[in-house]
Amino acid sequence: MSRLSIQPKDYRTVAAKAVRSYVSKHFSGFFSSDDIEDLVSDVVMRIWGGRESFDPEKGKEFSWIWTIAKNVVKDAAEAKMNRSFISGAMDENAVHKMESMVGADDADRNVLHDEMADDLLGRLRQERDRRILLYLMQDMEAEEIAHREDISVSAVYMAVYHVRKRLGNAA
Repeated sequence: MSRLSIQPKDYRTVAAKAVRSYVSKHFSGFFSSDDIEDLVSDVVMRIWGGRESFDPEKGKEFSWIWTIAKNVVKDAAEAKMNRSFISGAMDENAVHKMESMVGADDADRNVLHDEMADDLLGRLRQERDRRILLYLMQDMEAEEIAHREDISVSAVYMAVYHVRKRLGNAA
């Protein structure tokens, strides 16, 4: 039995309020309306999945939902920034804006980065693709990657192209 007084039919309304509020305060213009709808859906699913664990003695329902929304939005923002890094689709100003929005705490950034890396690596089936992605995440030059993989520099560019394509299709 759920400990929430909010009825399941109202989860989406409350989730939308929390997500839109957090996005407008911290990520204005960063997410598309489709992205925001996806975030709301994710929050609804997390509310549903965690409804048994909510403890009204530890805080208010909306505070609990707000925290879920905040975490979902931050995770999505970090993932979007890193997907853009991999795909090359985001301009430098957007990357800088994203870095400043994620927070100043290095520990938080490191945790988000590690989670993002795990997510991206998990999307790649081939071990070589995983290695290429790790090289890219370490800002390794194509020449160094070619040397480590014992392939030509042009083969590195093709491998990077295919990794980006696979990650774009998996997103």
